[in-house]
Amino acid sequence: MSVDNPVHQQGWCITYGSAGKRSPFDPELPAFANKPAQKLSLEAQSILLDVCGSSWDDISYTCCDESQLNVLSNNLNRIAPLISSCPACRHSFNQLFCHFTCSPNQSQFINVTSTETFPNGNIAIDELEFYVNPQNSLQFYNSCKNIKIGATNGLAMDLIGGGATNYTSFLKFLGDVKPQLGGSPFQINFKYNIEDIQDIEDNKNSSLKLLDWDTKDCNDIDPNFACACSDCPLICPVLDTLPKRDAHFDNKVSHFVLISYFILLISYFSILKIWRINKSKKRGVFLNDEDTENDTNNDDNEIIIEATNTLTSSIISFNSANIHPLNTKKAYIVNRYLEHFFYNLGYICSTYPKIILIITSIIIIIFTSFMSFIQFETNPINLWVSPTSDVFIQKQIFDESFNPFYRTQQLILSNSTGDSILQDYDFIKWWFQKENEMINLQSTLYINDTQYNVTYDDICFKPLEETCILESFTQYFYGDINYLPESNWKEKIQLCAGSPVECLPTFQQPLKPNLIFGRTEDRNEDILQSSSIVVTFLNYNNNDINSKQVQMASSWENMFESYLLNNLTVEANDRGINLSFMTEVSLEKELNKSTNTDIRIVVLSYLIMFIYASYSLSMNQLNNNISFVNSTFITPFGKISGNNLILQFFSKTKFSLGLIGIVIVLFSVFASMGFWSLMGLKSTLIIVEVIPFLILAIGIDNIFLISNELKNIEKLFIMNNLNLNIKIAKTMSNIGPSILLSSLSQIFCFSLGSFVTMPAVKNFSLYITVAVIFNTILQITTFVSILTLEQERIHSGKLDLIPFVKIEPNSVSLPINNNNNDYHSGSGSNLIQMLNESDDNNSKSILNDFFQKKFVPFIFRKDVKRLIMIIFLSVFGISLSLIPKLELGLDQRIALPNDSYLINYFNDMYDYLNVGPPVYFIVEDFNVTAIDNQKQLCSKFTKCDSYSMVNIINGEYSRVNESYIAEPVSSWIDDFLLWMNPELNECCRVKVRNDDEFCEPFASPRMCKACLADKDWDYQMNGFPEGEEFMKYFNEWIESPSYPCALGGKAPYSSSIYEDEDFKSIKRSAFRTLHTALRSQDDFIKAYSNSKRIVKEVKEYHPDLKVFAYSPFYIFFDQYETIGRLTILLLSIGMIVIGVITAIFFGSIRNSMILIINLLFIMTNIIGWLVLNEISLNGVSLVNLMICLGLSVEFSIHLIKYFNELNGIAEERAKESVAYIGTITLSGITMTKLIGVCVLSFTRSEIFRVYYFKMWIGLVVIASIHSLVFTPVLMSIIG
Repeated sequence: MSVDNPVHQQGWCITYGSAGKRSPFDPELPAFANKPAQKLSLEAQSILLDVCGSSWDDISYTCCDESQLNVLSNNLNRIAPLISSCPACRHSFNQLFCHFTCSPNQSQFINVTSTETFPNGNIAIDELEFYVNPQNSLQFYNSCKNIKIGATNGLAMDLIGGGATNYTSFLKFLGDVKPQLGGSPFQINFKYNIEDIQDIEDNKNSSLKLLDWDTKDCNDIDPNFACACSDCPLICPVLDTLPKRDAHFDNKVSHFVLISYFILLISYFSILKIWRINKSKKRGVFLNDEDTENDTNNDDNEIIIEATNTLTSSIISFNSANIHPLNTKKAYIVNRYLEHFFYNLGYICSTYPKIILIITSIIIIIFTSFMSFIQFETNPINLWVSPTSDVFIQKQIFDESFNPFYRTQQLILSNSTGDSILQDYDFIKWWFQKENEMINLQSTLYINDTQYNVTYDDICFKPLEETCILESFTQYFYGDINYLPESNWKEKIQLCAGSPVECLPTFQQPLKPNLIFGRTEDRNEDILQSSSIVVTFLNYNNNDINSKQVQMASSWENMFESYLLNNLTVEANDRGINLSFMTEVSLEKELNKSTNTDIRIVVLSYLIMFIYASYSLSMNQLNNNISFVNSTFITPFGKISGNNLILQFFSKTKFSLGLIGIVIVLFSVFASMGFWSLMGLKSTLIIVEVIPFLILAIGIDNIFLISNELKNIEKLFIMNNLNLNIKIAKTMSNIGPSILLSSLSQIFCFSLGSFVTMPAVKNFSLYITVAVIFNTILQITTFVSILTLEQERIHSGKLDLIPFVKIEPNSVSLPINNNNNDYHSGSGSNLIQMLNESDDNNSKSILNDFFQKKFVPFIFRKDVKRLIMIIFLSVFGISLSLIPKLELGLDQRIALPNDSYLINYFNDMYDYLNVGPPVYFIVEDFNVTAIDNQKQLCSKFTKCDSYSMVNIINGEYSRVNESYIAEPVSSWIDDFLLWMNPELNECCRVKVRNDDEFCEPFASPRMCKACLADKDWDYQMNGFPEGEEFMKYFNEWIESPSYPCALGGKAPYSSSIYEDEDFKSIKRSAFRTLHTALRSQDDFIKAYSNSKRIVKEVKEYHPDLKVFAYSPFYIFFDQYETIGRLTILLLSIGMIVIGVITAIFFGSIRNSMILIINLLFIMTNIIGWLVLNEISLNGVSLVNLMICLGLSVEFSIHLIKYFNELNGIAEERAKESVAYIGTITLSGITMTKLIGVCVLSFTRSEIFRVYYFKMWIGLVVIASIHSLVFTPVLMSIIG
């Protein structure tokens, strides 16, 4: 029959036999042969039954010969490992191609549309139409679409159907011309409607019909065809529904908190108003009597004060020589004891200053010398994770069992215009060339005087021990541009991306397009429109960072980084290509670069604080009107006229006092570092940079307090004739308890951080706690001794910083109180008397004048007080409502210098990467050789537990948006058990003559047989090996390649299983999958949290199963599981401890509560400040919140303590307190910190700018406003 007029009727063939090959490398093409079906030989009929099953038992006439049957058998055997786990799919697949190749009625459903005549005269089929029933086609597709391939963490449909999403695209992929696995050597066009037939005579149409072949559902009731849950979701148990959180939940909580707060606030004020009105009505008759009583009390106070003023021992500090009637102290035993203690301490330190200096210097030098033992911890893992925590132990287990995660180098290339990166063939050629250059880069390294020339091949990860893994689209073509000709480069890239299995790289693992092309998430999207390409180099890693392997890798990676920075980036930019990258060594180098710059900024901050402190300490003296017209300066070289402006300047300054104060602070830090170095506690770069700054801020406050107190003591007329030792003693008696109270509060507050398991937080807390202890001790001893020597210097007329120069006695003039600028000689014989007399003659400073005459009267006006309370309560409520919006995490980009090239990489990573990090579910100490235990793990067999571990994880994959599991889990146990399937005659094979000897992968089929050919192996898990027999087959499987049997274990699983030393049992194994693309810190946190939830779910069904989840990033995100609760707990305990301490010191719970309320408002506002400035909560900000709590005490505690010690009406005491302490708070505490903090804004590091500058500037502003405005008003109301 001719090609143009074929017969389409029962019993006729359209093809038969082979016509030959187009070339020696192409497969055989079927011959056109429109003739009756031919009788099979007995041998061929046996092959037909083996390939197509028992349903073909009665068929002896077919349209295929023995040669075609062998080709069919080989092709189906190659597909079998991919789909054999689902018998329904395999049956439907086999039946379709058995009918296509061998059906005796072939001509009734095949129509040839194109042929090719070979030189030998044979007519080969080039294209045909295959008419199939759409219902069968849909059933066929549905039975196959969910089959999972463990080795690739993907679906079989990706390999056999090109990722098809419906039956038409599935069959189209099978029919398209592709001579490799899963394709056809000639074009097959599937048709689903008989009316599509054209150009065939009517008398022939009647015999052409749709093929109705035997197909099965994956949930078929016949156990021989039923698939397991892993491949058939229809029979899977339904996992518990996860509670859904409303996307606007945080907003709703915030609004609820805010509304509830203001309702309570309004209710409170309304009730209070009504109560006061009623009280006024009831007591209105007695109001005049009460006023009279208050006046009497004030008179009594004046009498008491006058009497007290006659007793030197009862004098306290005053703001001026005018004695205010409120200046009497409450009698409280703790106060009396502390005042007595500090009086004695001050007296001793001022009497024996040099001895005190020698003793404290020796102690400090001893502790400082221990800094020689200091060790710095730079490993981020050791910084943020406790070595006793589960996640740290799990990482150690993973690293010891499977080696640490690869050393990764990743490049992301994108078009600067935003268009497709695959723009033209010229770019493709260029990139092939650049990639080869990178592979051939060579670094030189010396280890033990031996030179090594290191290339990528020396250090790369080689799963098959032959070729390196390089994840790049170029590896579809073996990295050789000759395999990608310009004539069809687009089609070839599309082909390989659509079916990676047809373009296996040299390392024989399919390269999924979502790994190497950026932002092509839609399967139907043209891969040529990809926004970026991603290239990943994987290097071996080792637990020993000093190993030869790691040293060689580091050497090459440094060379690689230099090449990328100095060469490739420049070339890419010239081509309009954006190149971002990260190497394994990049992060540490960039962080250190930031640190080196930050240290200079921090030092500058210290210097500016020193200058300000020194100036402030000298300010009153610098502004006085002492005349040096008639004075003389005595130097070792002779006398110098008093007109010398430099010497005049140094006669009034106190730079030496400020400098020594700074030195004391620094030595406090050094002593703390020495102490903990001796204890073996490692330091960190943050400790070195931040703690000196904090201790300096605290220490300068104390310097101001002590110095100002002494200045006020000396201003008192009745104290002028007292001995200096008594003045110093009285100074310490007045201010010492306040310093001790503040320091104790900070010590206990900072020490709370030591209960946190994160080493960075714990070590920081311990270092700063001991530093505060040393600083406090030195300031109440060493600084007091220095202050004594400083006063003696001034008494003797010696100049600041140049003590070998002094003023000639009685040569300084004081101003006369008139308008003629006249002067008279001072009454004293020393400089300090002149300075004090000058201060007395001067008007008060502008700041003092402002506080006493403007600020205090204003804030204590009734209407202003109400407004202040309303404003602060409102801000507190708003801040409270913002707390639920506080985000968690620490963006990697913040930790880097703002000019780091890694910032571009992390930006591109979030923008372009389509897959997230790998996640491994590790099973340990579980006897997998027992079938009952295998059932708890497996998923590919009908007798696997419905809630087996793999089934649960795959169930989570089905709800990817909630679980963050992006791919099916790779299950080695399933692939291994399937590998032993005797129907897969290219997988597990033993020699025919010796069942104990395994066949090589490519050994002749005649010499081998299936391992379990003589056993009752089935999908109900009958005939499966156990115990020693299990391990016998396992040890062969784990060394088997993935070709010719795709289920071989070496490439995908050799690094996922850890056996004992004698290879008789499996100690640990990893089940691998991937997270979805994680594009924010919130994604990372949720991914980690969900992995823990999945593990918990597995353990609920299998209590005896020891399993945990591991991913390289988990160790950094474990802190966020508890950090919210931990923050609340630490801040709460801190406030409670401070409250207890202050209650003991104050002897008043109400006044202690004022401080706690103040701290509560400050910390709530600071958290609100974090939200508004998009500062997230993490280990760094947690440390800073504890610091903020400790430093907030400094702003208010002196004010409240002063208030607590006064007698009289609360409002008058509050006025006196803020008038006196407020100036010190603003000029000393606030301004010092503000100036120091502002310098941090110039740092290059975002982590310093965000977590130190922004947080601390917020602290200074918020705490100072609360201290100077809110606290005084609160004291006047409830004090």
